Amino acid sequence: MHRYLHTVGSDGCFDPETVITLGAAFEDAWQSLQKSGAHFTSSRAVEATRERLAQHIVESAKHGERDPSRLRDDALLDLARSNLTQLNRRSGTGS
Repeated sequence: MHRYLHTVGSDGCFDPETVITLGAAFEDAWQSLQKSGAHFTSSRAVEATRERLAQHIVESAKHGERDPSRLRDDALLDLARSNLTQLNRRSGTGS
């Protein structure tokens, strides 16, 4: 998570305790995704997924969220919605 804080523009706005919370939420989200049996087609897809999770967690934290379970769950929900949107676009259905 520490390396993603720089790429998603956190601007050093989090105290050390919050950074630990964000890291825990990120690791929990990633572990949940791996345990789900999610399949990635390439290392690039893995990295993009990890970055999206981190980005969502950081953005939620910027808006005041500090509960690690909510951070994790919201990031996973965002990812699922994103994947569904991409699937719908490819199949020509949905919004």
